Amino acid sequence: AYEAALAQADPNAVNPTVASNTMQLGLVRQRQGRYTEAATLYDSARQIFESLGEPEGAAQAWRHLAVAQKLDGRMEPAILACQQALYLYEQQRNRSGIADVLGELGHLHQALNQLEEAVLAHRRMAELCAERGDGRGEEASRNKLANVLIQLRRHDEARQELYRASECNLPESPTARNWAIRRGLRDVSQAVQNPDV
Repeated sequence: AYEAALAQADPNAVNPTVASNTMQLGLVRQRQGRYTEAATLYDSARQIFESLGEPEGAAQAWRHLAVAQKLDGRMEPAILACQQALYLYEQQRNRSGIADVLGELGHLHQALNQLEEAVLAHRRMAELCAERGDGRGEEASRNKLANVLIQLRRHDEARQELYRASECNLPESPTARNWAIRRGLRDVSQAVQNPDV
């Protein structure tokens, strides 16, 4: 459908509908595993959004471009695309977009073994999610942050982040349940070692 709409559109047309259809076709190609083609489509959509002066659409296109490049194994260009999306989302003060891109940046840096950069991205995402009251996002980002800190052998910091993840007030959260169980087991263990308690 998107391909047909693009085929019928004026090849010189530069409008939001063409840009949106181009992005949607990129998503289809990405789901088909045709990452290079998806990246090309996202880049075309980005150029249209930029020429129209639509930073929100351009930021989304940069973000989708980053994901397609990551899936295609091109991590460095994916980081650059994420940084462009982050810049645009920051200009718009779009905190949801900023948080999403920070999560993607953290993952990319971790995949490239750029662990300190991954820590910064995940920590910033966790703080932003906490400010927004997004408990699920905060929990996920703190868990990811803890994983990177463990890789860096910064176990005390990792433990703190896991504990903070467990306090995101999510009763159905696996992290909260696991930490509650561990705290309970620790308390039982301490009580057995100290019979006066």
